[in-house]
Amino acid sequence: DVHPHCTQFVRALPPMSGGAPVPSPALADDAGPGRLPRFMSRGLMPHPDVPSPFRDVVAGAAGREVGFDPARHLQIELPGTVKTLDFKTVEFPYNCDLKENFPGLAYTEPFRLLSDEGVTVLRSIIDTHKDRFLSSNERLTGIRGLGYLSKFVRDFSYCPEVVEAFSQMARESVWPHPTTMNLGHTNFGMPGSGKSVDQWHVDS
Repeated sequence: DVHPHCTQFVRALPPMSGGAPVPSPALADDAGPGRLPRFMSRGLMPHPDVPSPFRDVVAGAAGREVGFDPARHLQIELPGTVKTLDFKTVEFPYNCDLKENFPGLAYTEPFRLLSDEGVTVLRSIIDTHKDRFLSSNERLTGIRGLGYLSKFVRDFSYCPEVVEAFSQMARESVWPHPTTMNLGHTNFGMPGSGKSVDQWHVDS
């Protein structure tokens, strides 16, 4: 039972030096040797000359992956209800009154992001790397850093359509958290065990 842990999102802030908002949806492919991709070098990261963390992704399996294509791999079906920070269940899309006095997003009911083909591709990527699980984590079994191993996962995580979907629900611009080890974090459950996939913890 595989439970991809949604990439963590944070508010998208303007660059420290002013100018166009950041981050850009550009990925590692636009980073030259020894340079970070644009979305990491426009004010969010203090050292743009540091080598991109995605330049040395394990080649083998990643090189044989299907490329992420939003037209084929996305099927975004936003939730019908969400829970706000005052812990009220409200309908989504929000009505005009709630938009004007939005208390903040707590969490949503489960909703769909990937098409059947997208799910198939993502599961194959997880299966390829499933032996890289967190063997030292007593709380759960899962894979971290999948974004370093899979370009499909990176492109999915930074896809403008996905970012826009989360921004709509949050009622503010958000962006994947700059801690890139969180990209594609996936927990493994044990069907029939009666155990939770993960326990409530501080950043839940």
